[in-house]
Amino acid sequence: MISSPLLALTWQPVAPPLPILGGAAVMAALAVAAYWRTIRERPIAGSILCAMRVLSIAMIAILLLGPSDVRPAPLAGGRPPLSILLDTSESMLTPDDAGVCRIESVRARWLDDDTLAALARDFDVELKGFDEEVRPLPRSQLSEPAAQLARGRATHLADSVSNAAARVRRGQDGAAMLVLSDGRDSRDAAIQPAAALAKAREVPVFTVLVGRDSKVNDVAVLAVPMQDYLLPGEAGSVLVKVYQSGLETAAATLMVKQGDKRQTFPVSFQGKPLVELQVPVKHDEAGQYEYTVEVEPLEGETTASNNTTTVFCDVQRKRLKVLLIEGSPYWDTKFLAQSLRKDDRIELVQISQLSKSKRETIVTRSEGESPQIPKTADDWSKYDVVILGKNLDAVVSTAGAETLTEYVSDRGGHVVFARGEFLLGPQAAQRDRREESELALVAKIRRIIPFEPGVGQILNTRLSLAPAGRLSPWLSGSRVGVNLDQAFARLPGLESVNAGLREKPSAVVLARSVPLNALDGAPGPPAIVQMNVGRGSVLAITGDGLWRWSLLDEEQQQFVGLYDAFWSNLVRWMAMGGDFAPGQQVSLKLARTTSRLGDPLAIDVVCKHLPAGGELPKLAVTDAGGRTEEILLERRPGREPRFQASLQPQSTGVYRVALKSPGLTPADQEQRFSVYDVNEERLNTMVNAMPLKVLAEHSGGEFYEIDQRDRFLQRLKRHLVATQAPPQTEYIWDDWRVMVALLSWFGIEWIVRRRMGLL
Repeated sequence: MISSPLLALTWQPVAPPLPILGGAAVMAALAVAAYWRTIRERPIAGSILCAMRVLSIAMIAILLLGPSDVRPAPLAGGRPPLSILLDTSESMLTPDDAGVCRIESVRARWLDDDTLAALARDFDVELKGFDEEVRPLPRSQLSEPAAQLARGRATHLADSVSNAAARVRRGQDGAAMLVLSDGRDSRDAAIQPAAALAKAREVPVFTVLVGRDSKVNDVAVLAVPMQDYLLPGEAGSVLVKVYQSGLETAAATLMVKQGDKRQTFPVSFQGKPLVELQVPVKHDEAGQYEYTVEVEPLEGETTASNNTTTVFCDVQRKRLKVLLIEGSPYWDTKFLAQSLRKDDRIELVQISQLSKSKRETIVTRSEGESPQIPKTADDWSKYDVVILGKNLDAVVSTAGAETLTEYVSDRGGHVVFARGEFLLGPQAAQRDRREESELALVAKIRRIIPFEPGVGQILNTRLSLAPAGRLSPWLSGSRVGVNLDQAFARLPGLESVNAGLREKPSAVVLARSVPLNALDGAPGPPAIVQMNVGRGSVLAITGDGLWRWSLLDEEQQQFVGLYDAFWSNLVRWMAMGGDFAPGQQVSLKLARTTSRLGDPLAIDVVCKHLPAGGELPKLAVTDAGGRTEEILLERRPGREPRFQASLQPQSTGVYRVALKSPGLTPADQEQRFSVYDVNEERLNTMVNAMPLKVLAEHSGGEFYEIDQRDRFLQRLKRHLVATQAPPQTEYIWDDWRVMVALLSWFGIEWIVRRRMGLL
C-alpha cells in the first residue's frame, strides 16, 4: 500500500505499480502508433481520438492502482457505556488522611465535575451507588452531605458488581466499569464469579481502593431467638453474637437477664472478629418473655451504647398440627417426614398411597381417631399446615381439591407444594392416561398455585437466594444456623425443575434455580415461591432433590442439621402467618420482634369485621424513652378489614405497640419488640484491597490507589481505542457515478470513431 502526498489518497494497486504504469505506457504508445496515419490525414479528428484513447488507458491504469480513502469505522450502538459504582455504605464515612472521610476523598479526586465531564466526552456515564443493593445515583446527590450519601448498613460488593455487569449487553464495544470502594463485603462473598461474569460480558472492571487501614475499639452485641416460638416446657435457645474491633486479645463477660434470673458467660475473642454462643431458654407457662443481653464495657472501648440488646421469646400453648399427603412414595417425601418427626413441636399425620388398593397412615404425637383424607373445608382446617407431595390425584378427589382452596382463601389455611412435578401443565397430558385426573385436580386448585407452568425440564441446578429470601425470617442464617449463600453454593440443588415456570404477579420468589452449566451464573426459574391467597398462604418447592441435604459427605459436615432446620422453620413460619388465634376477632402482628436500627418495621392489623359503630382500630407506639405516638393505619385490600402501618425506629431499646379496637375481641392488645444497633460497617473499618485486585485482574481491568486518577484516564483512553474497529480503507471509484462516467467516455469515443468511418 502506497500513499500520494499530492492527492492525499491511499492507493491499493491490484498488482505492483511499476508493471501497471509500464503496461499503460506501452498501451499508450501503441495507441499513438495506431492513430498516427489518421492524424497525418485528418490532424484535428485524429488527434482528438488519439487523446481520448490515451486518456481511456490512463483511467484504466488509475483504477488498477486502486485509489482509496481511509474512513473511520462507525461505532456500534453509539458511545460505549461506563458504569461507575460508588460504595455508599457507612464504612465510607471513616476518616483517613487529614481527617477527611473516604467518600469525601472520592468525590474530590474521582467524581469532580472536570473528571466526569472528561469521561462523558467518550462514554455514556452511568453513575450508581451500591451498599446492600445497586441503585441509580443522580449527579445532584453527589453534593449531599456525606452522612446522607453513605447510609448503607452493609456492603454487598460481589452481588452489586454481578448485577451491574449483567445489565450490560454482551459484546458492546468499549463498555467498562469503575468500582470505587474500600473493598469490604459484609458477606465475605467470593468475588471470582462477579469477575467471570464481567469478563464474559466483555466489560473490564477498573477498581479503586478508597481509604487506609483504621480501627475503632468497640464491642457490640446482637441476640435473636433461634425458634419463632416454643411450647411450654420445651427447651430452646437465643443466639448471641458478640462483635469486636481493635480488641482482638480482650476477654469479656456476657450477662443475660430474664426477670430475677441472671446468667453469665465468658467471651474470649482470641483474634476473632465475632464470637457466637447459644443461651438456653425454657419456660413452663405460655407468654412472651423478655431477655436482656449485655456485655460489660471493656477498657479503651469508644462507646458502650451498643453493648446491650433485648430479645423476646414467645411460648405458645399447643403443638402445630401438620398433614402430609402423597399419592406415590418418593425420596423427598420420605426424608421430609423423617425430619418433621424429629421436631417435638409438631404433630404429624402422614397419609401415603402405596398402591391402588393400599394406603398407609402414620401418626406422630397425635391421639384420637384414625385420620382420613380431608373432604370438606372443616376437615382441612383441623391442620395448621398441609404439605402436598407427588401424584395427589391418587388420594385427593376433585371435590376435596375445591374445599382445599376454600381452606386457604377463606379459612386462613397454609399449604406447601413440596413437589412441582404434578404441576407441569401441558407436559402432564403427554405422559399417561392417569395424568388426566391429575390435570383435573390441578384445574380445581390452580387459584392457589403460586406459579404458571411451562414446557421442558432443566436438570441439575443449584439454589440461589432471591432478595425477598434474604429478608425472610424462615431463611435467616440465625434461624437455620448456617450462611445459606455458602450452603446453596456447596450443597446439591434441585435434580430437575420446569424450564418455563414463572411466578404469578402476586407471588414472591424466595429462591431461584441456577443451571450448573450457565456460563454467566444467570438465575433460572423460581425454585421456592410464596403467595398469599385470601386469608391464607401457599408455598411451592418447584422441583425435587432436597432430600440429598440429609446425606452429606465429610466435606459438607458443617451443614449437618440444615435439612431439619429448613423444614421445621418453614412449617412454623407458615403456621404463624395465620391472621387469627382461636377466639380472636382482631389480630396485631409485627413483622419481627427484633429489628435493626433504621430498618422499617411493618405492623399489620386484621379484623374479621368492623364493630357495629364502624369505629376503626387505633394504634399507638411507645419508644424506649417512654414517648407515645399514635401511628396512622392505612386500609389495605382484602376480604376482611385489613390495615397496615410502617414504623422506622430512631433509637435502640424496647418498643411497645398497643392496639385499641372497641367492640372487638380482644379490645386491647399489646406487643413488644426490641431495636438493636450492631453496625458492622462502622465497627469494622479495615480496607480490603484483595477483592478489588482480583476483580480487576480477572475481568481484564486494572487496580488503582486513590491518587492514581490520571493513570486511570490514560488507561481508559487506550481501552477505548483498542476496542474500536480499525479504520476502513475503501476504493473511491467503487461508485455508480464513476461507472457511468467511464461508460459514457468509452461510448463517446465509439460514436466519434464510427462517424469518422474508423469502425
